[in-house]
Amino acid sequence: MTPSGGTGHQQLAAEHQLEVNQGIRNTLNALRSTLGSQGAAIRGADHAIKSQQSDLAQLCAGLTEVQTATAATSTELAALRDATAAADEAALAQVRRLHEGNEQQSRQRIAEATRRLETLAQSLTAAEER
Repeated sequence: MTPSGGTGHQQLAAEHQLEVNQGIRNTLNALRSTLGSQGAAIRGADHAIKSQQSDLAQLCAGLTEVQTATAATSTELAALRDATAAADEAALAQVRRLHEGNEQQSRQRIAEATRRLETLAQSLTAAEER
C-alpha cells in the first residue's frame, strides 16, 4: 500500500466511525426522549392514582356508613316486626275476650228469656186450669 492509499482508507474509516458514532448518538437521543416520555407518562399516572386515592377513601368511608345504616335499619325492622307481632297477638287476645264476653251475655239473655217464657207458660197453664 502506498502512504496516500493508507490515508484514504483511514479517512474512510474515520468518516465511517463518525457516521456510526452519529447513529449511536441519534439512537441514544431517541432512547433518552423515549425514556423521558415514559417517565412523564409514569409521573402522570402516579399523580392520577394519588389524586384518586382520596376519592376512593371517601367512597370506602361512604360505603361503610351505608353498611352501618343498613345494619341498623335491619335491626330496627326486626324490632318493628316483633313489636307488630306482639301487638297482633294482644289484639287477637282482646277480640277473643270480647267474643267470649258477648257469648256469655248472649247465653245469659237466652237463659233469662227462657225463664220468662217458662214463667209465662206456667201462668198460661194455671190460667187455663182455672
